[in-house]
Amino acid sequence: MGFAEARRSVRHRALARDFVTAASGMFAAGQTAGEVVKTAGANFAEPFGKEFREMVTQYELNPHFSFPKAFRALAGKYRLPEFEAVAAILEAASTAGGPRTAGKGLSRLGLALRQKERLLAERAKALAEVKIAGYLIVGLLLIGLLVDASALRGYFVGLGRIVIAVASAVAVGLIFAMRKLTENKDLEGAA
Repeated sequence: MGFAEARRSVRHRALARDFVTAASGMFAAGQTAGEVVKTAGANFAEPFGKEFREMVTQYELNPHFSFPKAFRALAGKYRLPEFEAVAAILEAASTAGGPRTAGKGLSRLGLALRQKERLLAERAKALAEVKIAGYLIVGLLLIGLLVDASALRGYFVGLGRIVIAVASAVAVGLIFAMRKLTENKDLEGAA
């Protein structure tokens, strides 16, 4: 389940990065937020295509609709800080500068997102060898423990049971320690 969630998160981040890049060009060309989101709704893959179309519908029906609020809600729903940054840029551009300022801000955000993605990928590659070595060692220990508990059961009678229990506890402790040491919350979405 964690692997499927990580893949979905990677896909959502890539779509958000693509939106930022596309929106920066459209804003730089002088389009309004409504036009940009409408174009994105027509061209982006799900789930964001649907979300953008719903934003446009709300924009057309509600005179008090705010794109920054909608992007903040989208950021919370999909746990994507990229959309929170888009909301802040749109809010600042609506106060001063207009669409061209939004285009410049989104362009800088797009550069930062691409750099972040590159750095996370480099760090994930660096940690891959450590993870492989850890899983290999823990796997060998578990195989040894399984052989001891089944084929060599005769050696573990009496006080030997304490030895096998301690060995099991050490193996479980190593599993948790390895998972904790190789866990990086910021890399989960980059793999």
